[in-house]
Amino acid sequence: ERINTFTPTRGDIIIGSYIGRPDSEDIYNETVLDLAEFCNGEDLFENDRGDLYKYAKRNKRLHLLADEPDFKWKSELAGKYGRNKGITMTPKRKDNGVIYLRDWLNAPRSYNDETGETIRNFHYIYDEGLLKEVQRFNRTGNFDRISTLIVGQYDIKEVFDKEIKVEREIKRDS
Repeated sequence: ERINTFTPTRGDIIIGSYIGRPDSEDIYNETVLDLAEFCNGEDLFENDRGDLYKYAKRNKRLHLLADEPDFKWKSELAGKYGRNKGITMTPKRKDNGVIYLRDWLNAPRSYNDETGETIRNFHYIYDEGLLKEVQRFNRTGNFDRISTLIVGQYDIKEVFDKEIKVEREIKRDS
């Protein structure tokens, strides 16, 4: 969930996940786009893998894919790869993304008034598989869930200072 002033959590949290190996890449692509539409957002994806872009274009759903980041917040990571949508994960971007993810996982979220313990973002991760990947992570292994969270860190940074437009009134007591 994007950082905001509209929801009680204030955003910057994982609001869901999809893990699976569907029978076809089209089913996967459709699920990704449906989730982006359901969450009223755009999907920032690794654009040098799979065929999500082609699928979205073919099905007139490109509006659900995030534009290629401009990295105004860190110019040494900038560089367009001509794909217009999604992100290309270069080694330098992956290395920085791992640091961003580490910092996000350890960031204070709240405090336990009874014990005085700091509650961090990782305390709110309920996906056992993801927690196991975090524990075993290394630079050479295949860690799909970690890769997704790294891309998510870039999405957080890219949209941080962009204005959120509320299309409808939010009822706080609903």
